[in-house]
Amino acid sequence: MAITDHAIETLVADTDALLECVTAKAYDGWLASQSDAVQRWLVDTRLRAEPGQLSWLPRVGQAARVLVIVEDEPLRALAELPYRLPEGRYQLVAGAANDGWRKLALLGWGLGAYRYARYKTPRRAPARLALPAGDDCDWLEAQLSAVRLVRDLINTPAGDMLPDELEAATRALGEQFGAQVESITGEALLAQNHPTIHAVGRASGAAPRRIARRGGGP
Repeated sequence: MAITDHAIETLVADTDALLECVTAKAYDGWLASQSDAVQRWLVDTRLRAEPGQLSWLPRVGQAARVLVIVEDEPLRALAELPYRLPEGRYQLVAGAANDGWRKLALLGWGLGAYRYARYKTPRRAPARLALPAGDDCDWLEAQLSAVRLVRDLINTPAGDMLPDELEAATRALGEQFGAQVESITGEALLAQNHPTIHAVGRASGAAPRRIARRGGGP
């Protein structure tokens, strides 16, 4: 499954590099388990065991590896990486992290990959994270799609997000999840005892309305 809008997709054979995440607390133990070449490289390059530090490790007969020192707080751990790493496809190696940390870290990656692109195409594509098939993909897709929708609605200037555009977005969501959407528009607001909504929006070129969604899924 490809989570196409969120820079996360099913693992494929041509992954460009392994992404190894280690917390600052676990760094010394992780370093002791590495080859002499890797240990010398990190000492010589003076990598600090602090969140945000990143190093491309020596490549000796294996896939390229990127070491990232991450925060204990998983939601922020990978959030900068989609645009900090070069474009490409990365496979996450969790290091000392547990499954709960990993799940939220993946969510953070997807949130960090978001860019509002209605009016301007981003200068570059985000780096992509490749996951084993079925690895939290359904949960991630649901969470990230919901956040992306809300961010897009909030980031759209008010002049382009008038009541009719908001109703269209609500109806599209209703169709997706099998919900019923009801809209009370213009003068009908007064007849159905919604004078405040009518008073606030009546001067606009787009008729004011009360939009309600009933039933459906998430």
